[in-house]
Amino acid sequence: MKALLILAALAIPGFASAQTARVKAGDHPGFTRLVVDLPARADWQLGRTPGGYELRLAGGVVPYDLTNVYRVITKDRLSSVWADPETGNLQIGVACACHAVPFAFRSDIIVIDLRDGPPEGGSPFELGLDGRPQPMLTAQIVPPLRPLPAPDRPDLPGDGAVLPATSLPALRQATPDDGATTEAAPAPFAPGMVPQVQNSAPAVPFGLSREETPPPGMQGLRLELLQELGRAATAGVVDVDDPSFPANRPGQQMIGPDTEATAHMAIEGIPGIEATPINTGDPALTPDGGACLPESDLDIATWGDDRPFVVQMTEARNNLVGEFDRPDPEALARLVRLNLFFGFGVEARNVLDSFGTDFPEAPLWTAMAHILDDQAAPPGSPFAGQIDCTGPVALWATLAEPILKPGQGPDAKSVALAFSSLPLHLRRHLGAPLAEKMLSIGDISTAQMIRDAIWRAPGAVGPAAEILQAQLDRERGNLQDAAERLGSLHKSGGPTAPLALLDLVDTQLEMGQSVDKATIVELGAHMHESQGTELEAPLVRAEMLALASAGDYDAAFSRSPRADAADVQELWAMLAGKGQDSALLTHAVLPQDSPVPPLDNALRKSIADRLLGLGFADEALRWLPDTTDAPIAESLARAELRRGDARTALRGIAGLDGPEISRLRAEALEKLGDQAAAARAFAEAGDPAAEAAALWRAQDWAASATMGSDAVRAALQQLSPDRPVLPPDGNAPLAQGRALLEDSAKTRDAILSLLDATPAPEQPQP
Repeated sequence: MKALLILAALAIPGFASAQTARVKAGDHPGFTRLVVDLPARADWQLGRTPGGYELRLAGGVVPYDLTNVYRVITKDRLSSVWADPETGNLQIGVACACHAVPFAFRSDIIVIDLRDGPPEGGSPFELGLDGRPQPMLTAQIVPPLRPLPAPDRPDLPGDGAVLPATSLPALRQATPDDGATTEAAPAPFAPGMVPQVQNSAPAVPFGLSREETPPPGMQGLRLELLQELGRAATAGVVDVDDPSFPANRPGQQMIGPDTEATAHMAIEGIPGIEATPINTGDPALTPDGGACLPESDLDIATWGDDRPFVVQMTEARNNLVGEFDRPDPEALARLVRLNLFFGFGVEARNVLDSFGTDFPEAPLWTAMAHILDDQAAPPGSPFAGQIDCTGPVALWATLAEPILKPGQGPDAKSVALAFSSLPLHLRRHLGAPLAEKMLSIGDISTAQMIRDAIWRAPGAVGPAAEILQAQLDRERGNLQDAAERLGSLHKSGGPTAPLALLDLVDTQLEMGQSVDKATIVELGAHMHESQGTELEAPLVRAEMLALASAGDYDAAFSRSPRADAADVQELWAMLAGKGQDSALLTHAVLPQDSPVPPLDNALRKSIADRLLGLGFADEALRWLPDTTDAPIAESLARAELRRGDARTALRGIAGLDGPEISRLRAEALEKLGDQAAAARAFAEAGDPAAEAAALWRAQDWAASATMGSDAVRAALQQLSPDRPVLPPDGNAPLAQGRALLEDSAKTRDAILSLLDATPAPEQPQP
């Protein structure tokens, strides 16, 4: 009984789907996206297999619903997908030279992108789940699917070529005597499983208009075909679709009274395979499975025309209020769209707020109004999560984002095409912020296409397009051209003069130039005028960094309380990189009760290294973070050595390797008096001269005689106890005395040469 209840529960729609991981896929330029919608949060792991990838879920096996995988994609990249019957892991077959980039879109949604090209070095997803390396994926030729002939029907005629999906199997024709039907072929459904179709001719025979009459001998064939289609339609396996319906209208297929032979069929019911009518394609999907906004909702170019603004606006304002002082919804919608067409975002929102009419498109229009006013779309707008879609929505979803993060790039082709279709005044208005977003993710080519869409139009391009051109020059390294263009724009005045001045200061800083005093004064004036606006923060940053470039770090740091944390870090980087020693000591030697500024570890190390170079070891130690990172551990050991604590320095670099680490270890061992160990450490550091000096201090005369300098080797050879001594010779005492004098002179010269080659010890500092 309990088992029957479980089976009954599984049969309820929604229960089984709630326990099933649904899998969908979509093709994009350069990658194919696979979305796994889990029934609940689960930890997961993706690894390589010889033919693709394998997804393993922690916490047990989950059944996968794969019926929608190949709904809208080809098999060029994703050649196959199935669940391993033994492990339950999702197997992903790959037919291209691709690599997988998985990420968790939500805790219960896993996204796997199959991207063209080789993977990045060290990618953990290119190892098997057991940690073993796998061969690189290569492009494969996926053969087309070919249906197998039914057991009771011979193969299709022809040379073996696969027939198109609309081909039907050959049916037995009726006898031509009286038009009576022949015995129909066995139905593909068992008796009793589908309702039987009444064996009578329809009012309008399938495939004929009302005026036509079936030729002799064809009535039986048509009736047999209609019977089988009726059985399939009754079972829900075949849907007949009227071609008069527009595309992308799923769920509205029906047979009208005038339906003719051009109706299409949708064959359903085969797990994992679906054939749909040509005029009922599925809409594009977002990564979380939502539908992308259709193009018709964003066709802003058709919301106005080339007539003068006054004429169009007057016409749109007429008859806003109808009978009983009630607003006309169509007139209001036309006025809202016209305001958006001309770029008047605030005015469009005022119309929506003033009349209080509930439009289904109101959230979309409100988001577009914010974008046209150079603002980010409000949270939860219709553009949220739409940036991966294709079509015009990619453009508006990109503009709706405050900033684009690396890897968040939209479909560049859709953005460029949608931008080119905008009216010229909107292109000039939206071009600069859109191109800036594309440049922020390194997409210079799309930014160039945006620039071209503005410049190819007749007439003056306007200052915003000039700033865009300067930004492109900067990205390509043409800093001098960008500076000259921005300088001219700044001097010409106008609303964009502050923006041109900001970009000019950034360009000069990038060129390593000092900002002149006149520009700094003008930045201060603009900053005073822009208090409380969006320009205030960029102007504070520009003035602060301009003062630093001119060497006035005291004034620059006085502006830091008003600046953002990222801008203050940029100021510290300028001080650490090329600030004067006096400025560094003034601002980096902190009082005992002052905390260290919250900078990243690399910048703190740079400041500490400069302080160490100036001899301020204790102050440098305050800047160095407590971490096991090898470069910072090296600086810590160097500071401890400067303070005379060789043992702490050795403990700090224990377990680390490298030439500089070995040199530090040798210097610490020298201070501790272990000259032999220091010599070995100098050898590991690749410094034979220092190694020989340590061997000399260790009194290893044999090794020093081999590795030492010329002066050392000469002195050791002259003073070696193994050197033969002249025997006394009674017959030639004068000759023997002369030889002893010469040998003594050689010894003296060797010792003097050694003394000259030995540097004097450093005197202790008072």
